[in-house]
Amino acid sequence: MPSTPAVLGAITMSGVAAAAWAWPAADPDVIEHANADLEPGHPHLHGDRRHAHAHAYVINDLHHRWPARAA
Repeated sequence: MPSTPAVLGAITMSGVAAAAWAWPAADPDVIEHANADLEPGHPHLHGDRRHAHAHAYVINDLHHRWPARAA
């Protein structure tokens, strides 16, 4: 029983270290992307007549997957 906190702490620190190592260093909140399937007057486009726009990107009903990275 006395070793349980040490073991759980080591597992936690291993997970934190793995996440810090694996997470991309440059992970922007605002991503420029296009919603080609939206009509030009859709409110999501914020009055922009083009389909390309930028905002804080989240997966939701309008964004089903992360946009492809520009090469």
